Amino acid sequence: MKKRIVGALALCLVGIGAAAQTPVQAQLQEARIYQHASLLTYQVSLPEGSGRQTVRIHGLGAPQQGSELIWATGTQVRSRTWSVHTRLVPDAELERLEAKSDSSTKALEQLHHQLGLLVAQQNLLTTSVAASPATAANLDVWNSRLTQILDRQRDLRVRIASIEARHAELERLRAEREAKYPKKESVLELELEQRARGAKLELQILDPDVRWSPSYTLNVDERGASELILNADLRQGTGRDWVGVPARLVTGYLGINRDKPILEPWVLGEQPMFVESELNLAAISSNGVYTRSFTNDDVARSKSAVDEGVAMEFPLNEPLTLHANVVERVVLNATKLLANLTFYSAPRLQESVFALAEFPEWGKQTALAAPCQTYYRGQLVNEDDVPSSRDSDTLDVALGEDQRVRATFDTKVVSERKLASRLERHSCSIQLVNPRAETITITVEDRSPVSRSSEIQVIDTDWAGAKRNEETGILTWTVTLAANETKSLNYGFTIKHSKK
Repeated sequence: MKKRIVGALALCLVGIGAAAQTPVQAQLQEARIYQHASLLTYQVSLPEGSGRQTVRIHGLGAPQQGSELIWATGTQVRSRTWSVHTRLVPDAELERLEAKSDSSTKALEQLHHQLGLLVAQQNLLTTSVAASPATAANLDVWNSRLTQILDRQRDLRVRIASIEARHAELERLRAEREAKYPKKESVLELELEQRARGAKLELQILDPDVRWSPSYTLNVDERGASELILNADLRQGTGRDWVGVPARLVTGYLGINRDKPILEPWVLGEQPMFVESELNLAAISSNGVYTRSFTNDDVARSKSAVDEGVAMEFPLNEPLTLHANVVERVVLNATKLLANLTFYSAPRLQESVFALAEFPEWGKQTALAAPCQTYYRGQLVNEDDVPSSRDSDTLDVALGEDQRVRATFDTKVVSERKLASRLERHSCSIQLVNPRAETITITVEDRSPVSRSSEIQVIDTDWAGAKRNEETGILTWTVTLAANETKSLNYGFTIKHSKK
């Protein structure tokens, strides 16, 4: 994606600047970060002079070729023909450091090669000593030769260590210089009035390499007290670290076509006719603004969210510090919620009790549609997307199995014959145990038989107060268990098989 540069020039007289061709440094003043791109505002102090100038701008992160300055204003502007290009602009000091680094790299390669030859000579000499008769003359020659080889190896290793240390220092200096003066920089061509002396230039850059995405962390305790934490995963790919940049996070997608829809006539029996609608866009757009405060100031990076109907904005309380090309997570805010904890069990299938959290006031929050990690009593139990509070008034979250609440199922079947019929008496029992220190409500379900045959009947039923779905036979109990209470549900039925 090509980056578009939208420039707004505010030209004012300042003190004496640098020479006309001196590179200037751009200072990032503000970042308005959307979910797919960012609008970055830079300020540049231009050198003194008038007429047409070519200015090298450091610090813009090298916009892609084809970036353009859409509009500019200012009383000191003689020409409204502006162009911003990305060019290879080598820095003399950077070139000098690179040349020295390349030279030291070649020197190290040569020294390592010489050291390898000396090691090979040492190995060859050792082999010759082992294979030749050990006379006094031979030993003197071998020892002298070996001493020379070892001395040269020692000298080479000292030189290698020295050059490696210099090479590491050169690489450090080169990296620092390249971070400050990259080879590929933005070049701005402009023309100023004769009275322009040290003007200031403001640039706004639409950068797709800087963006954010929201996510939530939901903490629920055993009493239903909950905390919803909004996280922002930020990525800035400008190639430069940000330190203390005022920022504002915005939902939505900057620059996407938001044109009003056009209704076409519904004509029967004729070729469709296309007309443009004259709908009043202002009448159908939402422009309500409201602000809600969040309670947890300890983690809040943004204490308020502004919902403008089209997008939500999160002004950050503190300037933003971000490393380049790294995804970093910051906590925007946290708000307290109260959940209604309910429990569910179908012990015939699984003797487990599952916890559910219901948030009846979800629609009153300023919440985004985003991925959410849910923790119940400190354990990760759910990873799913939560809906926007604009789209849903309530929120239900599965909290997984709660092993402290127990449900057991037992059934006995007794068969007998009466005349031409066979009877099966099913006696079922469900036991519920709540060892918790608070009262809970649990929904229990089981199934009962539903006959589709005239030869099979379900008789002598006792559902123990359950609500029975006549179509499916599902039995449902809603049971309230006090702290440390145990209850039993005893129910039964008889299946009668008749032969006609």
